Amino acid sequence: MKLWFKLASASALVTIIAVNLTMTWLLSVNFSAMLQNERDNAALHHEDLCTVIKDAVAYERLSTDAFMITEQRIIAIAEKIFAARLREDDTAFLLNEEGSVLTMIGQETLPDGLANAVADEQTVYTLLHTAEHHSGQEVRLYCGSSVRLEGARYFLLNSSRITALYERYHHQERTVQGMSLVCTLLLSGVLLSMTKLFLHPLDRVNHTLQKIAAGNYQQRLPSHGSEELRVLSENVNRMAESVEENYRRMASLAEERKQFIDSLAHEIKTPLTSILGFAELLQMNADRHPEVVPDYAAVICEEAARLRALSGKLMELVSTANGTLERIPTRLDDLLQEVAAAFVPILKVRDVTLSTTTEPLVIAADRDLFKSLLYNLVDNAVKASPPQTAVTLACHTNGEQAVITVSDHGQGIPEEEQQRVFEPFYMTDKSRSRKAGGAGLGLALCAEIARKHDAVISLISHPHKGTTVTVTVPGQSVIDESEEGGAAHDAETS
Repeated sequence: MKLWFKLASASALVTIIAVNLTMTWLLSVNFSAMLQNERDNAALHHEDLCTVIKDAVAYERLSTDAFMITEQRIIAIAEKIFAARLREDDTAFLLNEEGSVLTMIGQETLPDGLANAVADEQTVYTLLHTAEHHSGQEVRLYCGSSVRLEGARYFLLNSSRITALYERYHHQERTVQGMSLVCTLLLSGVLLSMTKLFLHPLDRVNHTLQKIAAGNYQQRLPSHGSEELRVLSENVNRMAESVEENYRRMASLAEERKQFIDSLAHEIKTPLTSILGFAELLQMNADRHPEVVPDYAAVICEEAARLRALSGKLMELVSTANGTLERIPTRLDDLLQEVAAAFVPILKVRDVTLSTTTEPLVIAADRDLFKSLLYNLVDNAVKASPPQTAVTLACHTNGEQAVITVSDHGQGIPEEEQQRVFEPFYMTDKSRSRKAGGAGLGLALCAEIARKHDAVISLISHPHKGTTVTVTVPGQSVIDESEEGGAAHDAETS
């Protein structure tokens, strides 16, 4: 069942119940007031009837000069007054002290127990009595009281027909019920229309959510209407933006993982194929051609070393991405000097010079990981540099940032490939990189370490001129040179 239908039905039901209860209460109050008015009028008429009978009996006694008139004469006087004073549908009874009917006018019978009830009352007693009649149910209002006539106690009772009052009340009830039914239909139609109109924007929200659930994350809701609907639309739009952003991130992550797995499978396949092939050749030719054993073993060792380097880089990359860093104050100039010292043997073999320019700076960093970042950058620069060229490693301040640069004079990187060099397994010159023992993970590892340190890593390269990689680290502090006894340090390692 639709929400708008539920709201409209509930509102109509509550309204109709409230109207019916109110009108029924008003009718009941009005009927009670009219019935009480009938009781009061009947009591006044009964008292007037008693007074007239008393006066008539007293007048009869005075006019006849009698000491006391007889009961038969009292009955005659009462009958005469009943005939003169009562209306067509009224009845009247005169009873003696024992409760026996002395005279009556009308066709009605005396209700059981009425005489006893009147005898117990000190004032006028009224009673409503309903009886079956040939024309239907008839309601009569009885009034009774005791009266003293010529020293004897009598009971006078009279009744009037008030069936019309009840008929009018029941007619009003039926009228109210009919009006209530008509009002119910009209009000229900109005409430249904208004509720559906007011809740129509919810249908728009529902349709938009259905489209978003179906994968159309670009759907948005217009922010207009009532304040509640505007807030709802804004929340739905924020949710859609969040879902769209997460979807794109997940899609990008899935694509990156696919590329990573494809590249990993390709990188592992080549050395494994070489190792397996040369191992089989060794197995077949070791006895017949012992002179090839050293060469085959050298190839196997080389490929195994590549696999070991690849697995180490992968482990380092994964641990860096998933682990938490313990960043402590670290002397950046000391790190640069340690990295430069570690490359002394490699520089001699490659006939490359490494020059360092440092300032006494302190950054908050994980020392081992940041040293790995610097080592990878210098290692890439040394591998890219031709013999008898120089690699520059420098750090300096730029406002509240420490800027580290690593420059070489190698072949450079084509502009169309510079945006991908930080992707895992991506290599601009695959044959030369594999020959040098690379796996395309160095710069990806550097980018991850930089991200963990809230640093920014960027690359500028010109073909046949060289490449400069820059790492910008926030939150550095400069050491007071007078206190440390040191200054900016320049060195050249070859």
